[in-house]
Amino acid sequence: DGIDVLSLKGEALREFRWKKVAMVFQDPSSSLNPLMKVKEQIGEAILYHNLATREEVEERVLELLKMVNVPQAEEKMNAYPHHLSGGLKQRVAIAMALACNPDYLVADEPTTALDVTVQAKVLQLLRELSVGKKMGVLLITHDMGVVSEFSEEVFVMYAGYTVEAGRTEDVLLNPLHPYTKALIECAPRLGVKKGKLPAIPGSISDSLKVKEGCPFYPRCPAAREVCKKEMPPAYEADGRVVRCFLIG
Repeated sequence: DGIDVLSLKGEALREFRWKKVAMVFQDPSSSLNPLMKVKEQIGEAILYHNLATREEVEERVLELLKMVNVPQAEEKMNAYPHHLSGGLKQRVAIAMALACNPDYLVADEPTTALDVTVQAKVLQLLRELSVGKKMGVLLITHDMGVVSEFSEEVFVMYAGYTVEAGRTEDVLLNPLHPYTKALIECAPRLGVKKGKLPAIPGSISDSLKVKEGCPFYPRCPAAREVCKKEMPPAYEADGRVVRCFLIG
C-alpha cells in the first residue's frame, strides 16, 4: 500500500502490525502458550482489539478453526497445545494469525517441523486462504521445491541482501546471480544417481561485519576484484532485479 513501515512509530506502528500484517512462525509448539486452551489463545487477540464481544468470541474462534480445516473443531477449541499433533498446532497458529483479518501473512518456514504429507496440506491451506481472502502471503523458506510449488514471485536473499528477484519461473529456470545458481545446483533431484550433493564452499558472511563489497564475494566462483571493494548495484535484466557486477 505504499506505507514506509520503517517510518512508523508508537501507536501507528502497533496499529499497522495488528491490522495489516500477521505472522506464522516455523515451530508451532513454541509459538503457542502451553497453559492456554486453543480458544483462549485465538480469542485473546479478538477481544483485545474489540473485534467481537465475549458472547461472540467462541463463535468466531470456531469459525476460524473451521476455516483452516481443523477436524472436530468444537472439541479441539477446548484442547491444550500438547493434545494436538504438529500439523494441528500449525493450523491453530494460522487461525490465530487470521483472527484480526490481516492483509498480509508472513509465514516463516511454516512447514519445517512437519512431515512431508502434512507440509503439503499446510501449503495448500495457505494457498487457498491467499486466494479466498485476497491476502498476500510472504513465505520464507530454504526449500526450493516449496518455492517452485507455492510462489509467483521470489526474492533470493544472502546475508540480509536481496541478490535476485523476479517471477519464480524465470528465476528458477534461468538464474542469473551466482548464489541463485548455486542454490539450485544444491537441490536434490529424483532420478540422479546417489552421491555427494553439491555444496557452496565456505560459510555465510555476518551481514553486520560486511563493511564493503559483495557479501557473497568470498564464496563466489565468478568473483572479480571489484566485487571485493564495492557493493553491486541492483541491475534490471530479463524482467527481474539482480545485484551482481556480471549483469552490469
